Amino acid sequence: MASPFPGGHTVTIPGLDGGPVELSFPLDTTTYMIPASNTYQRPGYALTAPFRAVQHGTGNPNSLAAGDAAWVHGGADGIQESMHFEVDDTEGFQLIPVNEVSWQAADGAGPGNMSGVSCEMSENADLWADETRRGNLIRNCAELLGRIAARKNIAIPQQHYDFNYNDPNRHDCPYQLRHVAGAWDQYVTLWQAAKADELARMGKPVWAPKHPLPRKTLTSNGTAYFCFPSPVTLKATSTVTPREWAGADAAATGPDIAAGTNASFSHITADSSGALWLIGTGGSRCPLAAFI
Repeated sequence: MASPFPGGHTVTIPGLDGGPVELSFPLDTTTYMIPASNTYQRPGYALTAPFRAVQHGTGNPNSLAAGDAAWVHGGADGIQESMHFEVDDTEGFQLIPVNEVSWQAADGAGPGNMSGVSCEMSENADLWADETRRGNLIRNCAELLGRIAARKNIAIPQQHYDFNYNDPNRHDCPYQLRHVAGAWDQYVTLWQAAKADELARMGKPVWAPKHPLPRKTLTSNGTAYFCFPSPVTLKATSTVTPREWAGADAAATGPDIAAGTNASFSHITADSSGALWLIGTGGSRCPLAAFI
């Protein structure tokens, strides 16, 4: 089966450990890099783990990645806004090193801003009206964040909409990716494929969610649940208490799992702080950190 990623463009991404990355499109890392002196848009704070992959849509039907990046680099009309990447169907631009915070998730000091690697997907109207160009766009964004996810141990792809739930003007973002039929599923499939391919290149074992379940607002932040292709069995490295929901303050659902004991899990999710939780085949939640 042919790879969905033709490759051909090798780039060293500022702030990303592990050496150059091979992508399927040219990524310019210098032209629109916001200078460190501009602390209004590039605060210089270190990105903090657990890291997240945050996909946005520009909301601009009239511009492509270069125009969007130039606008942000030029000061964004005084708006305190920035992102790590602007990407369209043929090229991408980096504005912030990926080990630094970008102001993009509208969650203040929350996990979207402080832990998120952010990518703005072009929402140019002509591009989205063309099925081939749209497919290339989705592939480019998914590949970029999927490969970065492998390098930064990010478990699942997320949308801006997952983070700005306390904002009264909550953005329906990325709008096109959320509302064009099949677009989000296509993105997730490619994101996971890119992550798996990058992990293989790194010589690391691949175990990652394969496909999202229908998105449900089960908690205040609308966190998505992702299922493994088949249940995975992991060994606890410390004693852990299964919980009713993803959160240390949730009610216990059964006896502790002792260190060294195997347990089976079918899904993975994240709590409101960004910590990742495994969901057992019986429905109980356990922190992923206890099984690494």
